[in-house]
Amino acid sequence: MVEEQLLDTIKREQGLLQSEVWKTFDIDSKKASRLVRKLEQSGMIRRSSVVSNGSRTYLLEYNDTGSPLDNLFSGGVLAPCIECSTECRPAVCDPLAQWTVSAD
Repeated sequence: MVEEQLLDTIKREQGLLQSEVWKTFDIDSKKASRLVRKLEQSGMIRRSSVVSNGSRTYLLEYNDTGSPLDNLFSGGVLAPCIECSTECRPAVCDPLAQWTVSAD
């Protein structure tokens, strides 16, 4: 899975420029942006603005504040997002809303 490979690369290389993601993994830039957004929203990575070769981009760094799996569980229940294949829209996601409420 590209998401896992991306996270592994960010950890192994101790960072990766977002502008390099689509080239490195041979995916289109839109898919690369979605992957990065998903990893950032889950807390697995953090982004910081940088300038590389005169262009603004983001440095992606592994967020080692805990296990990446910590963000997948709440109240001992696995997040429904783990198997979701749709573009994330948390404000209108019924399974996510139910998971959030059941975890309280």
